Amino acid sequence: MDLYIFILLILAVTLVTTKLGINEKFGGEEFLILMCNTQLNAGYGLCEKIRLKVSDYIFEYECSHITISIGIAELKCDDNISSLIKRADDCLYKAKLNGRNKIELC
Repeated sequence: MDLYIFILLILAVTLVTTKLGINEKFGGEEFLILMCNTQLNAGYGLCEKIRLKVSDYIFEYECSHITISIGIAELKCDDNISSLIKRADDCLYKAKLNGRNKIELC
């Protein structure tokens, strides 16, 4: 199974189970999750579940360990979709720079 499809499947199952949002493959190795009507702490909790599920998964045919880094941005009054995604993306790169397999809040 393609790694991206596997991760998307984890995201989809988690989001359908919690009924909190939608997800989409956003760029090269990046996924975007939009959680409508969700408090920041609930969004963080969902991202932590996803991070742990990916990190704990054992690939039978691979010798590699897969982790994900996550950037979370909360919608502000003056945000548009581009500025919201930019802030989340900035946090994602901060998580990667700080050692990966982390969640950073904007």
